[in-house]
Amino acid sequence: MKKLFIVLFGVLCLGLSQASAQYNPSSLNFSKGQFYDENGTVLNVDQISRIIGSEIFNETYLGAMKQYKAGKKLVTFGAVGLGVGAAVAVACVASGDWYDLISEEDYELTNSDRSLMAGFIGGVIVAALGGTALDVGIPLLSIGKSRLSWIADNYNADRAVTLRVTGCSAAPGIGLAIAF
Repeated sequence: MKKLFIVLFGVLCLGLSQASAQYNPSSLNFSKGQFYDENGTVLNVDQISRIIGSEIFNETYLGAMKQYKAGKKLVTFGAVGLGVGAAVAVACVASGDWYDLISEEDYELTNSDRSLMAGFIGGVIVAALGGTALDVGIPLLSIGKSRLSWIADNYNADRAVTLRVTGCSAAPGIGLAIAF
């Protein structure tokens, strides 16, 4: 009975030591809004927090991820808004007889003319909002992405092994110095 207890205790201790071992990838990569380990496995937020440490996670990762996501949404909205707004404005200009409206002083507006003008103005406003969203979103996306890439680069630099071989003179002759 004593031997069985010792074996079970040993297995339990081994299991606990394996459970407490933390996974630290040899390299960290950031691409398309996700962090990956050296095998290309996507890492979740808890793993990232544990791997990079709470200080960098709280001071850099959280804010950078907010910037990245906000920038991505603004760029998407901006591109769609700019494209749709410009298309509507161009379609309204192409389908109306704007020459009479602009050149004649006593020209009476019809309901069709009013609709075209409203469509044109609406298209211009949507395109302007889309352009503004792009103007704000592109820098946010770029800054967020560069900060997140910095996290991966910083992690990889801390784990990089460098080997430096230099020549040196020794008392009896020439030698090589190897530094890690």
